[in-house]
Amino acid sequence: MRRRAVAAVKAGHTQAAVATVLGVSPQAVSRWVNAFDRKGNKALKAGKRGRRPGEQKALDPRQEARVRRAVVSRYPDQVALPGLVWTRPQVRQLVRTWFGIGRSLVTIGKYLRSWGLSPQKPIRKAYERNPEAVARWLEAEYPAIERQAKKEKAVILCNVRDWLAERVEQIEMHFLPGYAPEPNPVELLNGDIKRHVAQANPANPTGLAAAAASHLRRRQNQPEAVKSLFGKPEVRYAAG
Repeated sequence: MRRRAVAAVKAGHTQAAVATVLGVSPQAVSRWVNAFDRKGNKALKAGKRGRRPGEQKALDPRQEARVRRAVVSRYPDQVALPGLVWTRPQVRQLVRTWFGIGRSLVTIGKYLRSWGLSPQKPIRKAYERNPEAVARWLEAEYPAIERQAKKEKAVILCNVRDWLAERVEQIEMHFLPGYAPEPNPVELLNGDIKRHVAQANPANPTGLAAAAASHLRRRQNQPEAVKSLFGKPEVRYAAG
C-alpha cells in the first residue's frame, strides 16, 4: 500500500485523493512520500509492528451508536463538518474526528447498511400506517378515480396542495391514505432528487437549492427517466 500511495503521488495525484482511494489518512500518505524522498524504496518496507492507536480498529457498540445517532438526527454542519447531506466520506471523517479511527469507504458503507441506512431506504417506517387502508385504496378507490377521469376525459396528476388550492374550480382532489409514502409517485422524484443532491454534497443552503434546481431542470428534458421511476411495484398502478 505504501508503494502504491507513493507511486500515485509521483504520478501527479494529490495526497488527499490518494488517501481517499486507499482509505488511509492524508498524514500517512505524507509520511510515506517524505520517507521515500529521504531514503527511497527501503523506507517503505513494512516492518513488524503493532497497530498505532485507533488504526483499522473496529468501532465498539458505544461508538457505533453515537455515530448512528448523529447521522439520523443531525446534519453534517451541526457536527462541524462541511455540507448539508450525509455521504460515506462525511461519515468516515466524523469517525476519524471523534475517535481517531481511519476506515475505508467500503467499511463505512457496511456500517451504514448494518444500521439500516442507505440513500434508497428510509430510516424508519411510520407505525401509524394502515396496510389495509392502503390496499383498499389501491384496489378499489384508485380504479374508481381512473374510471371517472376516463369518463370526463380528464388527466390524473400528482401534485401539492398549495398549487391545487388556487384551482379548486377546475381540479378535483383525491388523497392517498395517511402514512402511505410508497404508493405516492411524487416520493419517487423526491428520492431521485435526494440521491443526486447527496452526490453534489452542497456546503450551504444556497448550494442545496442550486443542486436541486439543476437536477430538476435536467429531469425536465429526460421524460424517459421520469417514466422509468414508475417501474417500482408500489406505483405501477399509476403508470398508465
